[in-house]
Amino acid sequence: MLSIRTGQFPRYLGMIGSKRRVAIVKKQLEEETGEKLDRLHAPIGLKIGAVTPEEIAVSILAEVICNMRLGTQSSSEPWRFISPDMSLLRALAGNRGEPAALATVTGTDGSTPCEAGAKMLVLPHGQIVGSIGGGCAEAEVMQKAADIIQNGGFCLMEVDLTDSAEEDGMVCGGTMSVMIEVV
Repeated sequence: MLSIRTGQFPRYLGMIGSKRRVAIVKKQLEEETGEKLDRLHAPIGLKIGAVTPEEIAVSILAEVICNMRLGTQSSSEPWRFISPDMSLLRALAGNRGEPAALATVTGTDGSTPCEAGAKMLVLPHGQIVGSIGGGCAEAEVMQKAADIIQNGGFCLMEVDLTDSAEEDGMVCGGTMSVMIEVV
């Protein structure tokens, strides 16, 4: 086992988990070792909009490379120039004027799968482009988006991820505000 006290702290150390879980483990490690874990990367991975496990793996490796090449400063800094997901615009352009619904996370509270600003485009036949986190929450938003596509208008909905999150071993357990509008 590596020892922080003997200077064997790894060049890159990251932890995946909810904000609450990371804080608990970090506090326990700091109490046990007497060392500050300022170099712990959590959440792990660069913020590149990764959603799938494969994309998350790429974001983690990208952060490791960034850390190795640029040092231990905030490795998210070089990525500020990344533009919003252009696939949403391409999907809209190819939609031939049919209505679609755009779901945008407008706010979060607690541990959620994505941050405010995440977008998902729902096309008329149920196809989606982008993601607001997957799972039951995304399915609930897709159902409401289908109603919005059919009837027009917009809605602001609260998506509650706290229902049995801990009992089911889920990482997320917060709430998201999602704006759904016809585009």
